Amino acid sequence: MQLHETWQRVPYQHGLVGMFRQSVFGRLAGYEDVNDGERLRHDPAMRWVVGGRAAAISGAASPSQIGRFETRWLTADKNLLALTDLSGQWIDRVHSLRPLKGVILDMDSSVSPTHGK
Repeated sequence: MQLHETWQRVPYQHGLVGMFRQSVFGRLAGYEDVNDGERLRHDPAMRWVVGGRAAAISGAASPSQIGRFETRWLTADKNLLALTDLSGQWIDRVHSLRPLKGVILDMDSSVSPTHGK
């Protein structure tokens, strides 16, 4: 996946891939937004996930860096297109390493309403 930076006034300290990892894994760890980012950026596991300078020296991206990443960089048209295609790229990558032998269609005819009566 190639993410494109749209904010170029100041060089960023953390790579876009590292910030993407921090954003995704922060949500997976139960952090709903960047409000807990200051504590999370010093977490050893998060520093390892982000990699690069975060693991070795400085900690992961700050809450303001992640906020800019999520509101400016990820929302750029080029990046939205890259993210939209990401799951397809992962599937293609797996299939190139392990060819598809068959397809299983698991069909369930039961009704499970989630809203309503």
